[in-house]
Amino acid sequence: MKKSVLACLLLIIFSAWLTGCGSETSETIEVEISPDSDSKTIFFSPQSLLVRTKSQFSLKVKITQVNNVFGIGFDLRYNPVFFEWVRVSDEDSFLSDNGQVFLATASSSPGELSFAITRLGKSSGGVSGPGLVAILGFKSLGRKGQSQISFYKNYICILEKDGSHHFENIDQQNASIRVR
Repeated sequence: MKKSVLACLLLIIFSAWLTGCGSETSETIEVEISPDSDSKTIFFSPQSLLVRTKSQFSLKVKITQVNNVFGIGFDLRYNPVFFEWVRVSDEDSFLSDNGQVFLATASSSPGELSFAITRLGKSSGGVSGPGLVAILGFKSLGRKGQSQISFYKNYICILEKDGSHHFENIDQQNASIRVR
């Protein structure tokens, strides 16, 4: 009997340790949802995330199948009571395939960000396929609850064979973040 009680207590303590009970270490639980592949869509990966307060987390910005893309622009909104934007990376962006990219960011006010990433030089051509656009880093602040990080404007720049270009709006899927 004593051994089974001790085993139960150890199991409870181990479970609490695994789930981070009483700990302030960073923990994220990701849920991956694939967007409809028939439409051109910009989306976050993961699209659902559980994070601890005062921890950093990353969201990948991805795009579904596109053809001859020369640049991508998107604006984001997030609740600055829940999150703080800390970084962006274009490392491993599919736009850098056989070329260089330029990434620009701007913040018009707390909770709003604008991004533009483009290939350099029309001679580098456009790229096709689904892929990673950029990685965004955020920090959760002291508030617990649920909030969204959402796209509110987005477009792709398509490079034509004759060197001209045009812009297209694309669909979007937002991220839902739960802070505990």
